[in-house]
Amino acid sequence: MYDRNPNDSGTGVPWSAVGPLQPDGATADAAEQVLRLAEHLRLLLGSTDEGIYGIDQRGRCTFANRSAARMLGYHPDELLGERMHGLVHHTRTDGAPYPEEECPI
Repeated sequence: MYDRNPNDSGTGVPWSAVGPLQPDGATADAAEQVLRLAEHLRLLLGSTDEGIYGIDQRGRCTFANRSAARMLGYHPDELLGERMHGLVHHTRTDGAPYPEEECPI
């Protein structure tokens, strides 16, 4: 199990002997740590009003929180695996195509 950061003011950030969010093999099973960290990330992404999504090296959506999906006009499940450039940056404001190679994302 994780100890709590002695400097933590109740935020519940996982803490181990090697620092925040770092696994400590002597105190917890690695699989349990991964699940715990995944749950913390899920709760964080779900509790913010900021739109957050991630993409892989090919530009495919790997995750999207509800806020991001709502801002883009989708359900989160509709974004997973889709190329984000084609969904959100496909045209310039004048309607001209926006080449993916020019996209800063």
